Amino acid sequence: MYGLWQKPATYWHMLPKANQARKAIWDAVNSNTGKRRIDEAFPQGLRASTRENDMLIRFRNGSTWQVIGSDNYDEAMVGSPPYGVVFSEYALSNPDAWALAVSPILLANGGWAIFNTTPRGRNHAEKLLRAVRHDPEWFTEVLTVDDTGILAKDVIAGELRRLTLERGEREANAIIQQEYYCLPPTSDIWTDKGQKPIKDIQVNDTVLTHSGRWRKVTRLFCHENEKPLAAIHSAGSYEPLTCTVNHPVRLCNPATQTYKWVTAGTVKVGDYVVLPRLKLQQQVIDAVLAELIAWFIAEGSVAKTLIQFSLNKTEQNYAARICAAGTTFGKSTITDVESGLAVIVNSTWLADFLTTHCGYGAANKRIPWHLIVGHEQLVYDTLIDGDGCRGDYSGVSEVYTTISKSLALDVQLLAHMIGKRASVVMRPAEKQSQVILGRLCTVADSYAVRVSIIRKTTTGRPEILPQKHGVAAKVRSVELLPACPLVYNFSVQYDESYIAQGRTVHNCSFDAAIPGAIYGPELRKAEEEGRVTDVPYDPRYPVTTAWDLGRADATAIVFGQQVGEWIHIIDATSATSQGPAYFAKQVNNFRDYAYRVHLFPHDGNQKAWSLDGGTAITSAKAQGIHPIRMLPKGRIDDRIRAARALFPKIKFDRKATGDLRDALINYQYEYDERLDKFRDQPLHDWTSHYSDAFSYLAIGIKGVHSERRPEATVADMEYDYFAT
Repeated sequence: MYGLWQKPATYWHMLPKANQARKAIWDAVNSNTGKRRIDEAFPQGLRASTRENDMLIRFRNGSTWQVIGSDNYDEAMVGSPPYGVVFSEYALSNPDAWALAVSPILLANGGWAIFNTTPRGRNHAEKLLRAVRHDPEWFTEVLTVDDTGILAKDVIAGELRRLTLERGEREANAIIQQEYYCLPPTSDIWTDKGQKPIKDIQVNDTVLTHSGRWRKVTRLFCHENEKPLAAIHSAGSYEPLTCTVNHPVRLCNPATQTYKWVTAGTVKVGDYVVLPRLKLQQQVIDAVLAELIAWFIAEGSVAKTLIQFSLNKTEQNYAARICAAGTTFGKSTITDVESGLAVIVNSTWLADFLTTHCGYGAANKRIPWHLIVGHEQLVYDTLIDGDGCRGDYSGVSEVYTTISKSLALDVQLLAHMIGKRASVVMRPAEKQSQVILGRLCTVADSYAVRVSIIRKTTTGRPEILPQKHGVAAKVRSVELLPACPLVYNFSVQYDESYIAQGRTVHNCSFDAAIPGAIYGPELRKAEEEGRVTDVPYDPRYPVTTAWDLGRADATAIVFGQQVGEWIHIIDATSATSQGPAYFAKQVNNFRDYAYRVHLFPHDGNQKAWSLDGGTAITSAKAQGIHPIRMLPKGRIDDRIRAARALFPKIKFDRKATGDLRDALINYQYEYDERLDKFRDQPLHDWTSHYSDAFSYLAIGIKGVHSERRPEATVADMEYDYFAT
């Protein structure tokens, strides 16, 4: 207010859209006073005139203040050029409003701009921040709810109301959730220096992320917490992943090799959480040095200028191998000592190299991942030779033992990288000291990496399954724990994810993990309302199927029953590079359903799907798939709207529709990198096929009658479908 009164000029307050600007700023009412916000900010006595239609106030000193949207900035340009502009929620605004229109004008007239926004991933707002944060001509500040002190529930509720006005209910809750912080202070985070409690994580630390890369920590968060915690116990680890119930956790479907982010509170027994898997880089050292690294981790210690490897007297072959490798770096000898054999390599360089990259002291050893690339099997075998054992121990083929928790997790990761299945168990220390090889020793807690022999379980699927982008570990139990007074989180460069307690998690909300989600809110609401449940096939009602056809891409089929006012999604199936014969078996042989109709998309006349030269429909009919009705060609956004409208009346079978729901929750709009915004078209990826079939069902089932005439056969039934 002071600025526009001191300098007569044109001032704008710009929101992403004009209709948002009117609702959130111009027409917004203070619920405590009953007055409009703008009337409280700009008293009538200061005004010369007010133009309601244009959302413009002219002051007595000649200044004007106008509320506009970035979607209609060109209309405002018809008047006087602005001297000062406030961009509210800039991350959602049209970037051209600043880059092409406002910036040149302010540069020419010496004006100013203020940007405030809620972070929404890496977009034009984040790029602007990075570009100017070290520029002395700009003032920048990044604040969380901790910094601003607005954690009060009434303030958050007010912010939620404001965002609902601006962005709608679909996105408001997702934006608020980006301010949550999620892990207890002792949660171990996987860093390049080993496991580190989250309370000790610092900016510029390097952590492992869901992409299998090492990324830099860019910002830290901590605040008080009153929410309960979810403790997720899974195969592969002796301790649970513990976090607030809203924290996003990565799940994997081993059958389809697909992944999704879900909130911890929705994880259930039988799901598969994801253990990390590194992306391999380029080899940098030879096999000789890689083997010495492994022997040092297992058996090595360092004096000032030498390395000593301690073995027992039965390991003469190993001693000879170490000695031969050590001669590359300095004088190497094998010496008999009272407790066994000692291999000594005199090399200051090697001593410094090994301690720098591998740590020193038994409790602090770690695997230097960037060095062992290309030698993973060699390093693994050498570690087992040094501190492990082999055999068949009730289904376990190898065991590696260490007093370092970080090293145990490293060895587990290494085993997974070479295709094995490994679990870590903790062995509590004996309280009393023990005599080992004639010496009195204090025994510490130890950790055993147990590598399983690959055998199928009684359910047909092992609890630990190495995957392309991680390792799937079956959830054995989930429990709620009391709130932790302080919880922590941090930002990570590029990936915004990390490995906590050995499992993959995201650092922000579920919707932030899947930007542009199309059906995310609807599906979460279905889960919250108990509409993802047991919905078995009811033989009293016929089944309608909806198909999305593909040859090189997948063909997907969604099975639905209309039961009264409800649509029951009872089943779904999908396969790639399969034709009519395969899907005839899926529909007729493997499922004992009575069908009302099979809905094919508008391209049902394509020939690429069939193998006999006929169209998709004629080939399908020849395989016994009938009756078939082809839907008319329509706009994809119309189908999405129809599906969203139908969602409140849909129930999903929990077991049979898992893959379908995975696709729906990850279905998202395509992002335009050039324009820094989402396009109107959905992204075409693995989620598209199930999602398209689902939307075909939504528009096609409108005419299906809920009652089945007992005296009629499926082939005799009448339908009110769209004309073909």
